[in-house]
Amino acid sequence: MALEMPFQHSRILLSTGIDMHFVHLAPSSQAKGTVLCVHGFPDSWFGFRHQIRALASKGWHVIVPDQRGYGETSAPLVDEAKYCQEELCGDMCALLDALGLASVVLLGHDWGGTLVWNMAQQFPDRVRAVASVCTPFFPNNPAKNPWESMRKNPGRFDYQVWFQSAAAEAELSADSYYTVKCTIRGTGADDVKSFLEAADPSLVAQAPTVKGLWKMLYQQRKRRVSSLGSDTFVMYTVPADAFLQMTEVKMHEELADAGVLSEFDESLGKAMFVSHQWLSDTHPDPDFQQLKILQDALRNIVAGTSSISQALFSEIVYGRRRCPTPGDFASGHLHIWYDYFSIPQSHSHRASQGRQTAIQSIPTYVARCEFFVVLCPALKHRDQKRTLSHATWGERGWCRTERVARELSTRRSGYVIIVESATHQTLLWAGLSMRDAPGEGEFTLDGDRVWIGRMVTQMVWSKLFYYLEHGQFHNYRFLLNAQAAQYFRSLDMEPIDGLVPGFHTETDPSVDCKGFMLERFLHQNGLRNIFERDAAGWPPICFAAMSNNVVVLEALLDRKVDINQATTKPATEVNLPAKLTALGIASLMRNNEAVELLLCARAHVNYKDSYGGNALHIACAGDNPHAVRLLCHARANVNQQCMPGSSPLMLSCACGSRRAMKEMLTLNPDLSLRHCLHVALMFAGGGSADLVSVLLEARANVNERFRVDIREPGWWILMNGMGVRHRVSPSRLTLLAYHHYDATPLMFSILSGSLDSVSSLLSARARVDIQNYRKSTASDLARQMLAPSWLIEVLADTGGRDTETRAESVLADAEGRDTETRAESVLADAEGQDTEIFCGERHVFHLRGGLLKGFPPKARCPRSEILTEDELRYYAAQFSRSGYFGPLSWYRNVERNWRWMCSTAGQKVLQPALILTAGRDPVLKASMVESLKMKEWIPGLVHRHIEECGHWLLQEKPLEANKHICDWLLGRVEEPPPHEAGAEGAEEEVPEEAPPAVAAPAFQVFLRIIARHPLESGDAFCGSQYAVKKGVILCILQFCSSMFMKPLASLASAGGDFAVGDARRQDLGLGVNQDAEVKIWCFPPEKGVYNDRIARSGVKERPKVVPVGIVIAVSSSVVVVAIIIIIIIIIIITIIIVVNFIIIIIIIIIIIIIILAITMIISIIVICVTTRVISVMVPICIIITTFNIVSTITTTIMSITIIVATQHYTSQQ
Repeated sequence: MALEMPFQHSRILLSTGIDMHFVHLAPSSQAKGTVLCVHGFPDSWFGFRHQIRALASKGWHVIVPDQRGYGETSAPLVDEAKYCQEELCGDMCALLDALGLASVVLLGHDWGGTLVWNMAQQFPDRVRAVASVCTPFFPNNPAKNPWESMRKNPGRFDYQVWFQSAAAEAELSADSYYTVKCTIRGTGADDVKSFLEAADPSLVAQAPTVKGLWKMLYQQRKRRVSSLGSDTFVMYTVPADAFLQMTEVKMHEELADAGVLSEFDESLGKAMFVSHQWLSDTHPDPDFQQLKILQDALRNIVAGTSSISQALFSEIVYGRRRCPTPGDFASGHLHIWYDYFSIPQSHSHRASQGRQTAIQSIPTYVARCEFFVVLCPALKHRDQKRTLSHATWGERGWCRTERVARELSTRRSGYVIIVESATHQTLLWAGLSMRDAPGEGEFTLDGDRVWIGRMVTQMVWSKLFYYLEHGQFHNYRFLLNAQAAQYFRSLDMEPIDGLVPGFHTETDPSVDCKGFMLERFLHQNGLRNIFERDAAGWPPICFAAMSNNVVVLEALLDRKVDINQATTKPATEVNLPAKLTALGIASLMRNNEAVELLLCARAHVNYKDSYGGNALHIACAGDNPHAVRLLCHARANVNQQCMPGSSPLMLSCACGSRRAMKEMLTLNPDLSLRHCLHVALMFAGGGSADLVSVLLEARANVNERFRVDIREPGWWILMNGMGVRHRVSPSRLTLLAYHHYDATPLMFSILSGSLDSVSSLLSARARVDIQNYRKSTASDLARQMLAPSWLIEVLADTGGRDTETRAESVLADAEGRDTETRAESVLADAEGQDTEIFCGERHVFHLRGGLLKGFPPKARCPRSEILTEDELRYYAAQFSRSGYFGPLSWYRNVERNWRWMCSTAGQKVLQPALILTAGRDPVLKASMVESLKMKEWIPGLVHRHIEECGHWLLQEKPLEANKHICDWLLGRVEEPPPHEAGAEGAEEEVPEEAPPAVAAPAFQVFLRIIARHPLESGDAFCGSQYAVKKGVILCILQFCSSMFMKPLASLASAGGDFAVGDARRQDLGLGVNQDAEVKIWCFPPEKGVYNDRIARSGVKERPKVVPVGIVIAVSSSVVVVAIIIIIIIIIIITIIIVVNFIIIIIIIIIIIIIILAITMIISIIVICVTTRVISVMVPICIIITTFNIVSTITTTIMSITIIVATQHYTSQQ
């Protein structure tokens, strides 16, 4: 290749894991600084080839990297989120750290311009100055999503919408030479008219510009509905605005004829998959009840009238997790997939073929949807005369299959939402979904199991390959061994035997069948021997129990493998605790053959897992009545409790395990039912109605009050802790905890959202007039929870008629009317844009089949005036090497970038800045500098403009661009900062033995390390004209700009010299004001000072050691103990008068913990600051801290004892 490129190419492995390629060129004399150039799309370092030599000739060291995913830099091919601006800025900071650069001048073009603006705001201490070419600075507006704005401007940003699709990557990768030639010249200085004429001569008069071409094509071409006879059935959806206007449910063919259906593509927005049950045998929703509730729910969510809450069990186990917000539904356009809309319904042969293809494509549809909605309001089936609910949804085989498709998809984002009413929506907790195999569900036609089997096989196969490809070996082993019980049970399909090839063994299966099967099992699981645990702490015997492989279990037991060998780490994704044995795993998966074998081999039935439960708890959680019976006969402890204080019976109630609960009550009729109704309604979710019926038959008290005291510490801490949290950070769990004391099961059903259980409780004569401790009735709580109007009406009617009769009347009436809504739709376009744009037509690039379809064919494509043929081929070779996944992923993170950039909303760019604009650039016009008020946001901005060139001005007119950049550097950047005056003289005083001048940030790294890790004797650190040798005990940075930092380190050796001096802020690489004075105190053990800048002040005498720290620490400790005792006495006096003690106890604990923490911190800091003889002070500090702890614990125990005694005394009175 005849290209002259006298640059040095280098590679470096960054701390972010990226193997980065970069080009750099140093000046012939001492460098004035470093310019880091950042390219855009579709580009590489090569786009700055004209600037490298020009800047180096002016005395600048120039570095130009290939961004991740470009050129010779490594490209993560797994997650598009790895190419967001936060990750890219992280690469730049990691590159600066690796090269030892404190700060640089940034020069960015296109997407690189966006990156340098973000660097200037997010990492101001690393940016000396910033220059952007053809990329504006947009002030971050948290209220306006730029992705939504792009979608509403099909002419200008339509190519970015097209880049969201997988087809875009295939189109650009087909011919990199043609792609680069079209994309670079399409916005360059080439004559647009001749270019369009080469594409289509008839378009010149109508559209003399590229933008005009986009608009014309968009207006002229209509979206075409794909043929039903195609090999693959497309994904049809209904736009949200059209869906919200529906008043009846029409079939697929009617909607297609009316032009309501649209072929979904990810570039159009987000999709919602609606999983539901049909309300009649021939029509999904004959009275438009189900979809009416979904319409109202969407309106309420967007308007903020209702919110999507986290499942109670999920919040307890995992803590708070992000729930969808109104913005998740309002941003972009929402599209609804509903089987009756999206799958052909007619009886023609053509429709039947399309229907079969569409059904087989359901896993694909589910994977493409951001939202998976379980639509399961309590409505009556017209023909079967039974009420459908969340519980009945979970029993349907097809519904289970749709859920499995969501579980086995490779989609990492999205939400599964349960919609039970217009005001009650909850995230699905799938912790125990493994026990609901699709084949065990209910099917109208048994022949459907054949379809299900094929779909499940394909889904499991794809997921296993996905795990292997991405190195998730534990997940691969888990799925490989769990698939038979979790997905293939009751299906006429064999589980996948394994995907690992190359199995060879010398064991003869006819001689040693068990040994042969064991070796094959180990090979397929990637385990080297029978004692090896995988990275997640699972031994082979646990995987064998999970797969119900009795032969392998027998082989392991024959080889003396510990039968009680347990896992060492929890499996949080399926809510399995650590210390789980093979017996527990087999009980959970309902592998009863393995359970019998392990019990015969004397497995420990009461082995405690990390939650405190035994195998009986696990069997109850898995709803395995056979294992419950076996374990009870093996004398498993039926009263053993796991967190937060649940017996096996109570856990079966919490997990909705109806069959296991009935078996427990049959085998152990004397078991207490205390709080079982409450727990079932609190956690069981969709299965609560059936559980309520079973518990009521077992004579559970329907009006039982929920009361726990300190003798049940798990429940007591959970409920009271969450109740206190409700005041600060409310959720559905904290609301229930806030109202828990004295609450009835009816109240729990309302607070937890188990509305399908209300009718059962009312029929069992649940009282509606009872008040809880907060003086609230069930009716009050229903209003607070925005329950449906029929429920509020039932609960409010406390007299006149029998409650059961009244309940049946109102429930029947509620089925025949529409649910009220208190919110108006805000999903419609706020700017009044014609909805036909998104309903009836596609974006221009979708219409014509791709971005390059609007450019001339390769044979007629004019010669580029920007790039030579050799340069084009070089570009093509780079993109052929890297591909387009990374480059296009930049465009797929617009919304994610916006959310991250909003953290700097309202923040100005304070560094010197330059912006270059071009006359023919469609991205940034010169007038936009004023219209966007950039100079208000960038006080030091310099604007320069070049006419007669386009977006690629650095390559079109490099001489003019270089002149503007160099002039700006000379006038705004090269002038010495005020705090560097006289620095040259100081540089000459550096002693010869000083370490070489390398990266300034090295000393900053040292300061961060020393703050966390004490130095040991012999440790040494060197960097940036600083040398800190063994014996450093304390470094304090004190900034005049009210910033204070005090990293502490342990003493390696007593004694030394004390030195004070000034140092430049820039040397330290810390983000403080340039004029800030920096002082450093250090204590080296030897004579002399190793920092030349500190040495300028001279060596001072070692300060005298004073025992002031001891006096202050001991005095503070005495004062603290006295304060604690006084506070406790006051509280005890108060307790004698107060009836409730829960809040008082919590306040005592919080006060004691806070005071204790303050005391310890004061003691340690005072001692360390006032003396250097740590060898003497450490024992004293330990004595003081121990005294504080012992005193506080003693007073705490005494106070709690007095409180309990007082409570007992007052209760007796």
